[in-house]
Amino acid sequence: MTYNSDNYEEQGGASWKVGGILDIISGGAFKLDGTEMSASATEINVLDGALTTEPVASKAVIADANQKINLALFGGAASTSGILMGVGTSVAPSTTTTPDDKFIEIRAKTTATSGDNRLAYLRYDIGGAGASGECVRAFTDLTAEVDTVNGAHFSLQAGDTGYVTGLGIGTRSQLYVKDASVAANGTYYGAQAEIYSEGSSSSLAAVTKHAVFSIAATGDATGMSTVLNALAVDGTSASDATKMISSVSLAELPTGTVGVAAIINGTRYYLPAVLDSEWN
Repeated sequence: MTYNSDNYEEQGGASWKVGGILDIISGGAFKLDGTEMSASATEINVLDGALTTEPVASKAVIADANQKINLALFGGAASTSGILMGVGTSVAPSTTTTPDDKFIEIRAKTTATSGDNRLAYLRYDIGGAGASGECVRAFTDLTAEVDTVNGAHFSLQAGDTGYVTGLGIGTRSQLYVKDASVAANGTYYGAQAEIYSEGSSSSLAAVTKHAVFSIAATGDATGMSTVLNALAVDGTSASDATKMISSVSLAELPTGTVGVAAIINGTRYYLPAVLDSEWN
């Protein structure tokens, strides 16, 4: 049978063939499997037999031709460097003026009684010779006079009903050495606290207080008084002068004093550590 239109009823009336545009004017509607679809601008999604509609104007996620996910809310330009997903550029970021907003918020809970459970697990393999990078880079840029901020803030919260029976650390920074000898070139640290000066005008001279590394016990005065130690050094027992902790001490220091090895401007020194019982 020959048809003179792109839109026609199939012979026998089993279905309609729409080769052009199905235009439902304002006030009209149609149904899919009993679910009415209004003529307002909507996106129709069918997934595993479930039918849903969503106003097009409310779409917060848009996938481009390469299936990259662009987060489209709050005015940010499409991300140019995020190959999987992203939003914003340095000149056109996603923005908000509402206090206490969080651009990404995920609050989750596990009640599992065993296993190694994580909210997020990121593992990044840098496999190209000569490449550089990080698994995570957190950067807070101050562009106004603000109050209290951090580049990143990590917390482990403990109390009388939620606590550990093993090890609990607020932030753990680990240099993992594989079961092999590491090549001679390069410098490695388990962690680094750094103040970086961008140029000759970089100066902290006028600030109230600054330090490369801070050890603090804060909060309630009574609670603070229960924090007895500023530093813990573990893993190597006191031995000869070649080790991280040296049992060799200056003659004028009390018996039992050890030296903690430190590299200062490339030269190895020992910081004397006196036994608590000998401190006077």
